Amino acid sequence: ALDPAKRITQYSLTAWKVADGLPQATVRCVEQTPDGYLWVGTEAGLARFDGRRWDVLDRRSHPEIFENSHVYALAYVPGQGLWIATYGSGLILYDDGEMRRVGVEQGLPSGRITSLAPSSDGSLWVGTYGAGVVRLRGDEIEIWDASRGLVHPVIFDLAEDSEGTLWVATYGGGLHRLAGERFEPLGQADGLVDDHVWSVHPAADGALWVGTNGGLQRLTASGFETWTTADGLSHDRVLSVLEDGDGNIWLGTYGGGLNRIQGGDIQGGEIQTLGRLDGLSSDHVWTLFEDREGSLWLGTLGGGLVQLKDGAFTTLSVQEGLSSELPSGFAEDAEGRIWIAGRSGGLDILDPDSWGQDGAVSTLTVRDGLPSNSLWSVVFDRRGDLWVASSGRGPARRGPSGWTYWRSGEKGLADATIFALLEDLDGDMWLATNNGLNRYRAETDRFDHFTVADGLGSDQVRTLFEDRSGRLWVGTVQGLVVREDGRFRAVSMPKVAVQAMVQDADDPGIFWVATGGEGLIRLAVDAAGEVVQANGFHTGNGFFDDQIRVVVEDEQGFLWVAGSRGVVRVAKQDLAAAPEPMDRIPYVAFGERDGMKSSSVYGGQRAGFKDSDGRIWFATLNGATVVDPDRLESPAAPDVALRGVWVDGVEVGETRQFPSKSKSYRFELTAVTLSVPEKIALRYRLVGFESEWRRVDGARAAQYGLLAPGDYVFETMAGDENGRWSGSVTRFPFTVQPAFHQTGTFRLLLLLMMAVSGVSLHLLRVAHLRRRELELRERIDEALARVKSLQGMLPICASCKKIRSDEGYWEQIETYLDSHADVTFSHGICPTCADDLFPGVAAAAESGEER
Repeated sequence: ALDPAKRITQYSLTAWKVADGLPQATVRCVEQTPDGYLWVGTEAGLARFDGRRWDVLDRRSHPEIFENSHVYALAYVPGQGLWIATYGSGLILYDDGEMRRVGVEQGLPSGRITSLAPSSDGSLWVGTYGAGVVRLRGDEIEIWDASRGLVHPVIFDLAEDSEGTLWVATYGGGLHRLAGERFEPLGQADGLVDDHVWSVHPAADGALWVGTNGGLQRLTASGFETWTTADGLSHDRVLSVLEDGDGNIWLGTYGGGLNRIQGGDIQGGEIQTLGRLDGLSSDHVWTLFEDREGSLWLGTLGGGLVQLKDGAFTTLSVQEGLSSELPSGFAEDAEGRIWIAGRSGGLDILDPDSWGQDGAVSTLTVRDGLPSNSLWSVVFDRRGDLWVASSGRGPARRGPSGWTYWRSGEKGLADATIFALLEDLDGDMWLATNNGLNRYRAETDRFDHFTVADGLGSDQVRTLFEDRSGRLWVGTVQGLVVREDGRFRAVSMPKVAVQAMVQDADDPGIFWVATGGEGLIRLAVDAAGEVVQANGFHTGNGFFDDQIRVVVEDEQGFLWVAGSRGVVRVAKQDLAAAPEPMDRIPYVAFGERDGMKSSSVYGGQRAGFKDSDGRIWFATLNGATVVDPDRLESPAAPDVALRGVWVDGVEVGETRQFPSKSKSYRFELTAVTLSVPEKIALRYRLVGFESEWRRVDGARAAQYGLLAPGDYVFETMAGDENGRWSGSVTRFPFTVQPAFHQTGTFRLLLLLMMAVSGVSLHLLRVAHLRRRELELRERIDEALARVKSLQGMLPICASCKKIRSDEGYWEQIETYLDSHADVTFSHGICPTCADDLFPGVAAAAESGEER
C-alpha cells in the first residue's frame, strides 16, 4: 500500500481525462478483474485500462446491450464475471468478452442501479434508485423493499461485513442492517448524524465506517463516533470511505478533496488533505479503490480518474514545509539531519525520520544570522562548523561563538557570490566564484586568490572536488583543471562547463565528470594524474542528455546522473568503454510518475548528494527529492496478452487457419501493469519466418505482410526498459494454408496429368507412325505394281515407238515411263543418228578439226 510515513502530498499523482482516452470526466466506480485490467465506470460508458490504453464499451460499441451508457457501480464475482450496474439499462454481466443484460424485462424492479455487493454465498446484492434492494441468485430475482423493513427506497451503497451482515446506505432513510429476513433501520435516534448516507465500509477491526452528509462516523458495539470539519475533516459531506492495506482510512468528500487518517486512528492520527491547490483535478471525490499493486484510484466528479502511487522518490516542496521551491545544495550534520540550501527561502533543516509529519522541516533565515536567504551551497567542516555560500553576500561560518561573515574584498575575498565550498584534507576551505578561486586558511584568517594567470581554465569556477590522493579538481565554465604540488594544469578533455564530478569507488583511476554540453565524461587517469582516455556519453551516442548537472555513485555501483531532462540510473559497466553510436545506452529514467514533482535538476555543486544512509538527494525546480537505492525494486515483468489478431483487417477470434492469399497479419499486444507501465518493454518474433527478436514500437503492435504457406508461432514477452527480458513467453500458433495449386494433391494430379499426357502423346505418335507406315506400304505396293507392269509386254509402235497404255491410248515413251516408272529423261543424240542427221560433223568433232 501507499507508504504511510509520507505525507499525502508526497505521492505520485497522475490524472486521466477525456483527452487521455477516458470516455467521460465523471467517474462513478472502479474495479479490477483477475487479469489485472482496471475497469472504470463513467457517465458515458465503461472503460477498460491496461496502464497505457483504454477500450470503451458503450451504446455506440454495443447498442444491443447498453440502452444507457451511464455506469454507476461495478463488482467482480468469481465464477460469474464482472457485473456492471447502469443508471437506466439495468445489470450487465461481462465474462471473457461475452455480455448479457438483466433488466426490468427479466424481473428487475428498476433499471436504475446504484450499487453492488457480492455476497459470500455467491449471490449478488443490488441497490436501486427508488426500488429498494434486489438479491440476484442465478436467474432468481428477489426484491427487498418496504415489505422487508426498508425505510427508504433510494440506495447509495451496499457492503457485506466479515460476518456476512449486509449494510445498506439510503439517501434519506439512514443506515440499514439486514437481520435474518428483515432490515433493521438505524437513524438519528440511534446516533446517526444524518439520514442521508453516501457510503458504508466494513473495517478490518470489525467496525463500520459510515460517510454521511453530516460527517464521518464509525459504528462499533459501543455505538456511533462522529468527526466533522471541527475535528479536521476538509468537508462534512463524505461520499466514499476506504481502508487501505496498511489500515489508513481514506475519505472522498464533496468539495473538500481527499482526506487521509494515518493508521486509521482518528483520535490520535493526523488528518491530511489533498485538494485542487495540491494538484488534485477535482475536489469532488466520488469513489475510492485500491488496486493489487498498492495504488489508490480516485473517481472524481468532472476531474476524471486519478492515481496516487508510492513512487521511488520522495519529494519535499513548500507543501511539506520547505522554504523554497528551488533548493540548490545539501549537507548532513553529525546527527543525520539534512540541511538544504535554498535559492530564496534560506536554509532548511530536515529530520528524514519524520518527513511525513507536520513540523518535520525547520528553517534558518537572515533573522537567524544567515548572510542572505539566497544560498548556493552548505557544508560542515571537520570541526562541525556550518558554512554557507550565498549569492551576493559572501560566505559565512557559524561556530560555537556565532556567525562570522566576509564581504567581497575583505581579507582577500575575490567575489561575494560563492557557487561551491570544499574543505580539503589540510583543513583549508576552498570557494568557487565568478572571479576565480579562493582558499581560506584559518591560521592566517585570509583568502588566497587564484585566477587564469595561475592556470585556471576560466575565472568562472563552478565545482570543486578532492580525490582520494589529495588532488584538487577545479571545474570551470571552460573545462577542468587539477591542482597538484601547488600548481594548476589543464585536464585533457573538451573545454566545456564542468558541473560536478566523482571518483569511481572501485577504480581510483576513473573519474566521472558531469558537463554542460558534452554529457557525461569518463576520465581514465594514470598515477601521475594524466588523462589517458576520455570517453563521452551524450545524445549523439545514445545517452539521455547533453546538459548534465549531477553525477553520484550509489552503494550498488550504479551512477545516478541528472540534468534538465530528468534523473537516470546507469550501470558503470555499460559505460566502461567508448560507446559506438546506438539507439540508446541502457539506463533507467525517473520522473514525475516516480514521485518527483519536477524532473528537472538544477542547483549548485551539491545539487546531487549522497547521505550517510546511502540515500541520494537531488535539487529540482520544484523541491528537494530523495531516492533510496536499497529500496528500489525493478518492476516485475508482466505476462503479455494479445489484445487481438487481425488478418487482412478482420479480427480472427479463435481462428488459427488462414488462407495463403492473406496479405497482412497484425498482432496487437498488451502487458497489464498499473504502477509503472512506462518502464515495461515488449518484444516479439514470428517463428517460422524469423529467428531474431524485435522490440515493440510505441503502438504495441506487430505487423507482417504476405506469408508463405506453413506453420508459424507468434511469440512475445515483456522485460524492463533496458532490455532485460524476464517475462514468460506468450505464444500464438497458426497455419497459413496453401492454395490448391500449392498442395500435394495438386502436385500428384499434375504428375498424373503429365503421365497421362505423355502416354497419350506416345500413343498418338505411334498411331501416326502406323498410319504413315500404311501409307508408305500402299505407295510401295503401287510402285511395285507399276514396276511389275513394266516387266511385262509393252505394246510399242514399230515406226514411231509410242507405247499403248492400259487405257488404250498411244503415248510417247517418255510420257508413259514418267508416269509408270521413277525415271527422268534427258535428251541427246547418239553418234549413229548424228552421222545420219549431220554427216561429217560428228567425225570432225571427235578429231578436233576446225572448220
